[in-house]
Parts: sequence; C-alpha cells; structure tokens
Amino acid sequence: MVQQNRITAETKLLGLIGHPVNHSLSPVFQNAALNALKLDYVYLAFDISADNLINAVCTLRTWRLKGINVTVPHKEKIIQWLDRLDDTALLLGAVNVVVLNDEELVGYNTDGIGFAKALDFNQVDLNGKNIALLGAGGAARAVLSVLIERGIHKVTVYNRSLERSLQFQQWVKNSFTTEVEIDSWESFINGQSSFLNQVDVLINATRLGLNREFIEVPWNNVENSEWIIDVVYHREETPLVREARKKGKKAFDGKIMLLYQGAESFRLFTGHEAPIEVMERALNEALR
Repeated sequence: MVQQNRITAETKLLGLIGHPVNHSLSPVFQNAALNALKLDYVYLAFDISADNLINAVCTLRTWRLKGINVTVPHKEKIIQWLDRLDDTALLLGAVNVVVLNDEELVGYNTDGIGFAKALDFNQVDLNGKNIALLGAGGAARAVLSVLIERGIHKVTVYNRSLERSLQFQQWVKNSFTTEVEIDSWESFINGQSSFLNQVDVLINATRLGLNREFIEVPWNNVENSEWIIDVVYHREETPLVREARKKGKKAFDGKIMLLYQGAESFRLFTGHEAPIEVMERALNEALR
C-alpha cells in the first residue's frame, strides 16, 4: 500500500504506461519497495493507447516524472521521442524503462536481466538446447539476447506477421554472430513445422495470454519439450502454463522476470538497490 500520508508537494512521481495495464502488479511491489526505503516517491499505472503515446511522452517531460516503465504495445514506438538510449536498449531496439535525467529522456531495457534471473530461479539450463520462440517483438529480442548468451544450439521463430519475422531475423544477423530460422505461425499451430519434434524449450514472447488468450500449441508435436516458458503473467497461471503443467511439462510464467526487471528499474529510477525480498513478498501477497 502507498503511504498516502507521506505524499507532499515534493513527492516524485514514477509510473507504468501500456495498454492494457489494469492487470499489472508493478505498482504493488514498486510502492512496497519505495515505502521500505522511505523514499519520497509514488508509483502509478497509466493506461495509454497507441494514439496517445506522443502526448504521454510530452506529459512525462512537462510534469517532470522521474521515470516510467513501458510495457506492450509501446516498447518500440516510444523510442522515436526519446533523447538517448543505453547500449542494451539500442541493441534490442526496445525500451521498457525511461528515466528523466535533467532535461534528457533516456531509454533502457531491463527485460533481458529479468529473463536471465527467471531462468536462474527456475534452474533452466539452455546450453546446447533447441528453442521454439513465439514472437518477434521487443520482448522476443530481449529473450533472444539471453538465449545466445546461454549457449543455445538453434532457435526457430514463429510469429503471426511474416514481415516482423523477417525483420527479426535480419536484426539477429546484424547484431550477433549467429542466425535464427523462421517459420509461419500456421506451421506452428498446425504442427507442420519439422523443427517441433526437436524442441527442448518452448518460449512464448508474444502478448498472447495477456487477456487470457489461448495459444494453440500442437502438444503432440512438442512432446519432447522439457520446458514451457511464458513471458506473459497473470495473478493466476497463464493459459499456456496451466495447459503445459496438465501435460506434465515443467513451466513458469513471467512473474519472476517481472520482479527482477522491476528491481533493476527501481535502481535506475532512484539510485538505490532494490529491496528484492520486500518486492517479492508484496508480489506474492498480491498473487494470493
């Protein structure tokens, strides 16, 4: 809970922008962390449509918010209105943190840090593994960068837009000394992709599931897959994780990724190391 009796004319504002944001747990654990360290900030969530994004960025400057988290669908589009990107955001072409430094809006990306921490938390070994990656947006780029660091063997990308898949493939080729293969979304859901029976880990980096959408996974074709990972999260299990566990698969969603990317965001916003235990406890209480 925000300690409203502490809010004064000097209280600094932090926030989250995206569409939708009503499901977000970021305000819960960010405010818990701010309160634990007795920092004079408050963190709120703002539902911003794509058409209003430029106005939101102008407001960020005018109201002099200290910083914001950025979630779908704005992670890429917002870049055009920022002054500078850090190296990771520049590499990924996606931003999930914006900090106002003096008059300068600086974009960062902490999603990779969050995803790597989630892998460690769940003891997922990716070395030499074959990966089916669903999605070709900003989240998929952050995931892919970690997969390469962890020594995966092969990645095939399945996305609903062929144009986006081709752009993603070209980005990987330009950014890393590796390549990914692409296949159609229809080939995935129909189980026609020959790669599926070789998959060790299936990762959903699309926004499907955010509104409880069901992903048509061809379970018989990925029966050799050991892990099912969903970047999306909910207070309850996402449909993908729930179905995977019914099939006897090891699976987890994006809650731990959210927690640790949020902890790094907290450091960028405030200059203080995040009290991760406080944040985790607040997140778990909200989930209950």
